Amino acid sequence: MELTVNETSEQTPKTVIDAITAARLSCLPTNRLTVLTASLVQTFKTELKYNLIWSNGLYLQEVPKRLGYNDALDTSVSALTAAHLDIVLGRKTSVKALTEYSRALRTLKNVLNDPVKACASETLCAVMLLLLCQSFIGVRGAAYMGHVEGAAQILRARRYYNPADDFEAKLLLSLRGPVLFMGVLSDKIQFSRREWDTIVVNDLDGSTPEGKMMCCLAQLPVIRERKKKMLNGGNNDPDLLEETRTNYQNMMDVLEEFHSRKVEMQKTIAAGTVSTPYGRIMDAHYQRSYALGLSVSLVINFVAYAIEPDNSDLPLQAEHFVKEILSLCEGAEKFRPLGASYMLLCLMLAWAGTEDHPNKHSIEMELEKYLQDFPMGSLAELLPKMKLYAGYLRLLSTLSPDCY
Repeated sequence: MELTVNETSEQTPKTVIDAITAARLSCLPTNRLTVLTASLVQTFKTELKYNLIWSNGLYLQEVPKRLGYNDALDTSVSALTAAHLDIVLGRKTSVKALTEYSRALRTLKNVLNDPVKACASETLCAVMLLLLCQSFIGVRGAAYMGHVEGAAQILRARRYYNPADDFEAKLLLSLRGPVLFMGVLSDKIQFSRREWDTIVVNDLDGSTPEGKMMCCLAQLPVIRERKKKMLNGGNNDPDLLEETRTNYQNMMDVLEEFHSRKVEMQKTIAAGTVSTPYGRIMDAHYQRSYALGLSVSLVINFVAYAIEPDNSDLPLQAEHFVKEILSLCEGAEKFRPLGASYMLLCLMLAWAGTEDHPNKHSIEMELEKYLQDFPMGSLAELLPKMKLYAGYLRLLSTLSPDCY
């Protein structure tokens, strides 16, 4: 795993800020682009708690050398670094972050009016960075969904990606997650099976458990649509049940790979046969993969149960996934805020996936902690939305709720 991160000592928000400030001061006097580049690069060199590459993808390593050529990318980086600073300091969103974010939105709108620049990798990257920035400053609902839809439209308009372009491949590796999840959680993003395959299949991870997981998840939008057609009086779909079962079993095989990998790394660390910094990074990586694997398994379980409501094993398996997610909370705690941000999604899906009241209460307690890290709103605001999503995934409702 290519990751530049300082793991030799525990870093506090103060030491991270001191490093960022030093990077900025070392550039003076100089031009705006050099300062912007230095500010971004410094977010790569912090520990896992605050590291943007760790929490959001290796494509970020390629961004510094692409600055200065696309205004949308430049302004989105400026907004992101300002919002990142607020997260590190643990403070409310600053005026600077909001100002930079607004400027980045205006710039992106102008760039999208240029048919050549609109489909450029740098513009797609700008959209990805603004999605990340939105999670930092608390933009949600229709505005967040609108950006995911925009990313999906750009992907559809391009109709291809260049696997020989390392930046493009890494970018799509990270962008496919938000687009695919919104495709599952909303009917506003609708691709054909071939289009989903084009977005999801990636040479960088095609044979890995992560790549296999995304392929399993990519089956859901099409499966849901086929079931909806049947519910709305369409023709019977004799292959749907078997295809759903196959997809579910494929995901169970992937989940076992995630679990085995995590257990083996923990044994290796306990035996002292791996260096501490490397072990810490890989342990965190395997824990995150397993947590996300459990969450995707829950989503696939919801849809499978809608297809096969007489299968009594599915609710029991869902409760097992929920308990496993809860068991990972303690290990993820030390990587908050950014290094454990994935747990918010996992816990919300776990809450929607359990009917066990003690488990729901435990999940709510964990969510209260994680919601302190990002301005996403209160738990009381999130719970009704989570109920709506659970009903939508289980095909109890044919209308998708707005994204939180």
